[in-house]
Amino acid sequence: MRLHESIETALVILPDKRWHSRAHGKVTPHTGIEVATTPHKPKVVAAVTSVMDIFGVKDARVELSFTGFIPVSRGLGSSTTDMISALRCVGHALDLRIGAAEIARICHEVEGATDPTMFSTPEKLLFASRKSTTLRRFSGVLPDFVVATFDASETMGAVETEEVVFDDAAHHVQRFENAVRKYEKALKTRNTDAPFPAFTRAQPAMPSTFGAYLANVGVSVALIGRQVAAMERYFDSRPLGACAGYGTSIPIDPEITAHLLGYTQGPLGSIAAVADRSAASLVLGQLAELSTLYSRVAADLQFWSSGAVGLVYFPDNLVGQSSIMPQKRNAFVLENIKARCASIIAAHMESLVSMKSAPYTNTIEVSSEAISGFSAAVEGYRGIATLVDWHLDGAVPQVDIARQVMRDGVAFREAYNSVRTKMQMPSASRSVGESSQAVEPAEFGAGPSAVQTRRICNRLGEYREKLSSTLEKVRGRVDKSAANLRKEVEELLR
Repeated sequence: MRLHESIETALVILPDKRWHSRAHGKVTPHTGIEVATTPHKPKVVAAVTSVMDIFGVKDARVELSFTGFIPVSRGLGSSTTDMISALRCVGHALDLRIGAAEIARICHEVEGATDPTMFSTPEKLLFASRKSTTLRRFSGVLPDFVVATFDASETMGAVETEEVVFDDAAHHVQRFENAVRKYEKALKTRNTDAPFPAFTRAQPAMPSTFGAYLANVGVSVALIGRQVAAMERYFDSRPLGACAGYGTSIPIDPEITAHLLGYTQGPLGSIAAVADRSAASLVLGQLAELSTLYSRVAADLQFWSSGAVGLVYFPDNLVGQSSIMPQKRNAFVLENIKARCASIIAAHMESLVSMKSAPYTNTIEVSSEAISGFSAAVEGYRGIATLVDWHLDGAVPQVDIARQVMRDGVAFREAYNSVRTKMQMPSASRSVGESSQAVEPAEFGAGPSAVQTRRICNRLGEYREKLSSTLEKVRGRVDKSAANLRKEVEELLR
């Protein structure tokens, strides 16, 4: 995968169970270091010698043999895989703790480039093989890519992965694309169904799932979205003809003017047409509600992804790094979301304060200042919604940590039943004469099922589309009206 002509080739490795390498080793005392492989593999010898030197192993003979098969000289990482299996075998025999990053460094040192197969999930890494560095981690849906195939038969020569792409039958490519789609779906389902603690007062309280949290956020967005969609009808009347608020003695028909400008009706009342800005204020209010919700979601994600908690992991493109403390992965975009939300809430408050105590008639406080932040708030909301979507899509629940948190804690119902039993308090459902006995903790679920979660998330997507469509219509109607009005005025002045 070449990101750009000026950037070197990077790899995304897709594992294939048909091809593998397994090393079998024997370590015996020996004067000095000696490494023997069957068959002879010079790169394996160099890698094992390097790791023994790094860990200070002085006198040992290592004999290695290999089973499994990977076609050589096909760009399939055969030499890298042999080195990885050998290093892990030697590390196990000599009780050396060799991490994936150290193995990658040694493999790169031996052959000048390496595949990322030493990592547990190489298919989720965009790996710069000639620098042995990870450019990006994929947390959810894979980005766009090009499928390059190869011929693994003995008649083919070596594959120059940087320059040559071999054609293959269409059905092979289709099978690969189907596999990628299944992979994407599995990632989404895994993240949705991943166990995740439910928090109250910043403390883990109940076992739940990450999907349950997302689904309930979706419910809140949908409820607010319905109200925003209902605002559209308030923008469907045209105030032209109200004049300064009391109409005119000239015999005009405001309905005709409204229809010519694309509205369904004229002003409902001449004074209300110039004195009332409740429609714009109501939309600002709903956007403020959505912004408040998004800021709370951002706060949750920031808390869960912090180094002290570690329940959620964000890919590199959603975090920044401290210049003086490089160990930190700062989710600074979440801070940006919370700050932007404040400006939209402020726009709503500005509209209310501007109209407060203003006369119910044509006045600058209402006609201009009260809605001055409307367009900026709509644009600001779109940016916030996009950033929140990126984080919800990119968030990867750390399942092992989540399970540990839920194992370490005590569920509310279990704690309640335990305390009630020790105090020998009879349950409200038992009769007075019934003896007190220990009650097993009730089975409790983890929120909505996976099917319910996906259904709610799908509905959330529909409401988001409706909300976006409504805002587009409102802005389009305003822009269209302004253009038509200018055109009418220009014709009258001719």
